[in-house]
Amino acid sequence: MEWQWQHSTLPSVQACRRSALPGSAVALTMDTAGKAKARGVRTCGSVWACPMCSGSVWAERAQELAHLLRAAHAHGLQVAFITLTMRHHKRNKLAPMWDCQAKALEHALGVGSRDVRELRDELGVVGIVRRTEATYGTNGWHLHPHLLVFAEAGDLDGFTALGNAMFDTWSDYLAKQKRSRPVRKYGLNVKVLDISDAEEAAAGYVTLAGSFHAAAELTASHGKSARKGNRTTWDLLDDAMAGDADAAARWAEWEQASKGRRAWDNRSAALRELAAEQLEELGEAPEEPDAVATLSQHAWKMVCRCQSPGELLTTAEAAYRHGIARSKGDHYEGLLVAHRAVVTLLQAWSIWPPGYSSPAATPPLGTVARARAGPGHPTDDDTVAAFASHRQVANARAPLFADPARGCRAVAGARQRGGGEAA
Repeated sequence: MEWQWQHSTLPSVQACRRSALPGSAVALTMDTAGKAKARGVRTCGSVWACPMCSGSVWAERAQELAHLLRAAHAHGLQVAFITLTMRHHKRNKLAPMWDCQAKALEHALGVGSRDVRELRDELGVVGIVRRTEATYGTNGWHLHPHLLVFAEAGDLDGFTALGNAMFDTWSDYLAKQKRSRPVRKYGLNVKVLDISDAEEAAAGYVTLAGSFHAAAELTASHGKSARKGNRTTWDLLDDAMAGDADAAARWAEWEQASKGRRAWDNRSAALRELAAEQLEELGEAPEEPDAVATLSQHAWKMVCRCQSPGELLTTAEAAYRHGIARSKGDHYEGLLVAHRAVVTLLQAWSIWPPGYSSPAATPPLGTVARARAGPGHPTDDDTVAAFASHRQVANARAPLFADPARGCRAVAGARQRGGGEAA
């Protein structure tokens, strides 16, 4: 995030996670999967241009899709995966190409074709979930929509006929817009998904002319690897952060072209009702992550201005994994080790302002973890006590730490004087 704070062309991304919400402290939390997050901070919510927000949003979308696939199986629906692609060239600019693709897709879904509408009625199409995937390669930007078609009476022949009708309309519209007409062999892909095992279809692989993972394929724009030498947008960001000027230019183009566009489209009320019904039947409640540490608003601002929030989170995750491995899977032991690592790192940065709250006061860390600690094993209270003297020093510096800018200058000055310790 630090690179994007300085180089992003979007003000919302530049400000993402750099400050706390009004009247809120920043909580560093850890879930049972070992993923650390900072909660209580302002976020941009961009699924296209922010890797942090994108990961969170697409994780929710994957769960939504998993519920939808289970509901489709329960109601006897058939599901097909259809991909349409358009030809592209190095000279094509992303924004106008995306505009053209969006309009072509609307026509392909039935706006511009009676054949498509009749086939949708014949198959009993309940709804279509769609999203756009983008990569960049030697021939420039490559955009293509992924569609999941839910139907009451679909089979391979029926879905193939629907896909061909969509492709014809898609191709005709692109040609009218003076775009190169796509070739059916490369521009259309139709697969019928086997969702007889709903859990496997949502979380595993469905094999039909190759491996296919429905939930992952449709929601994996975050963290997905491109094929045949093409780079995903996140690959472009990685290269830009490594100093690739061309990748930085392409990333800037991506930010501007993707701004305000839909990343996930499920407009069908029937599909939303199916997913809600399935979620209600399962009675699943979202898992609440456990607190590792809590920072005041000033402390978080100092971390963002002078240090690295990413390093703080990755340190907590690495320490959590170490604690889990050492304790053979004890989540609460992992939390304790993560807490000690975060405290140590903050101490090394000389960031320990008044108002820092220890997780010793928040269950289950202060109750379950203490009960599980063996003889001679440091508990969370011992951890807090070990840094009590440092907290007293921090309290004595309250006027300094109340001003993050002054705190940054003090830390930098102490490092220049040698030893890396705060004066």
